[in-house]
Amino acid sequence: MKAYILIKTIGRDTYWTVHANSAHHICLLKTKNEKFYYTDLQTAKNGTIELRFGEYRFFKNHIIDYYPVGYTRKTLLEIDEFRLKHNSSGTIYSLWTNKCQHYVRDCIKFLEIHNQLPTINDGIYRVQNSSDLTLYPKLTDSVDQQAAS
Repeated sequence: MKAYILIKTIGRDTYWTVHANSAHHICLLKTKNEKFYYTDLQTAKNGTIELRFGEYRFFKNHIIDYYPVGYTRKTLLEIDEFRLKHNSSGTIYSLWTNKCQHYVRDCIKFLEIHNQLPTINDGIYRVQNSSDLTLYPKLTDSVDQQAAS
């Protein structure tokens, strides 16, 4: 299964952000049959954390910013079990110690990525459609390269 980190605008139905560290991160998985699944951390209005997992539906007609990560042998069931057992579920959100980026980093460690990909520039790439997501993007798909042109 292929693993990516999807970069989503906080509070909006878009995948664009000025700075990836101030965006919502989603662990995105692409199966051999081309279906996408995700797990992420959401915060309820009272500040309690909820961890989600399921089939992912992309927003229509939006560019997609993402990090390619690599391959995992973990199954969807194992990933969902990881989510259910993760220590941040039900705790209080903290910008410094307990947020979506921390959870996604833990997910990537759990996935035991094989053939982890090197990053070029800042490692963020931009495509027009989910079908264009790849672990081996062209340099011209780099957000930095697109901004320079």
